[in-house]
Formats: sequence, C-alpha cells, structure tokens
Amino acid sequence: VNANVSALDLAEVDRQVRVAVDAGYRAIKLKVAAADLGTDIRRITAAWMACGSAELRLDANQGWSRGTADEALRVAADHGVTWCEEPLADTTQWASLASHGVALGLDESLTAAADINTLLDTPGVGVVVLKPAVLGGPVATMRIALMARAKGMRVIITSFFDGPVGL
Repeated sequence: VNANVSALDLAEVDRQVRVAVDAGYRAIKLKVAAADLGTDIRRITAAWMACGSAELRLDANQGWSRGTADEALRVAADHGVTWCEEPLADTTQWASLASHGVALGLDESLTAAADINTLLDTPGVGVVVLKPAVLGGPVATMRIALMARAKGMRVIITSFFDGPVGL
C-alpha cells in the first residue's frame, strides 16, 4: 500500500508526505511529469526529505521525454527512489534509463493486448503494477504475476477505477 502525492506546491508535497508517513504508510508514490523538470526535481527532493524511512516511488504516467526522464532518474537515484512507473510512453527507449539504478515499473503499458513477454524482458524493469480489470481478470493477472516473479520482479496488484471492494 502506498499513499499517492500529486501536489505541485513544495510545502504541500512536504505536508502530504508527512501526513501519510504519520498515518503509517511505508511507501509514498509521487506523481510526476505534470510540471517542468525543475519543478519535478524540487518535488522529488521535498518528498525524499519528508519520507524518513518510508519508500519513495515515482509515477510519470508516460509523461516524460527521453531527456527529461534521464535527468529526473539521475536525481531520483541520488535520493534513493525505489522505482519509477512508466517514465516514457515508448518502452523501447526504457533500456537506456536502466543505468541510473532506479527500477522501472510497467503499468499502463500492460494491457490484455500487449506483448507481455517483450515488456517483461525490457532492461531495467523491476516492477509490474497489475490491474486485473485491464488485463482480462484474475487468471490473466495471475499468469503475468507468475511470469514477472520468475524474472525476479516485484508484483503489485491494484485497481483501475474500482476501489478496494471491486479489487
């Protein structure tokens, strides 16, 4: 379970992260790529400083360019960010981001129609975020989860629009 933080204002990023950590969250997912690179770097730094021992994750929702992702992940690595979901829309460019040491996470790229084997073999991918409603249900999700685990990846099961009851 992670707390999602999407505030753009640095003081609000700090406040939301601290509230989540105080509430017992051990992981914070900072939504990035909704602002310019400088703002994202300052937000990543603010979240990192407020996290304490909580894990910091990023989610770019395919919103960065190759150059922006490269620079942001360089900073993220310095701040111990565990992983970044969907840094770029083009997964064929992800391999060049692997050298930063921040695991890359598949999420939106994983669909029932996607070439799952190719995506799971992408260099740098260390996490899969699986949404059963998008992937064709629990059996298809379990199949992908087992494939990912066999490759040593971390598997996260979550939902698309439905909440915990639907999941």
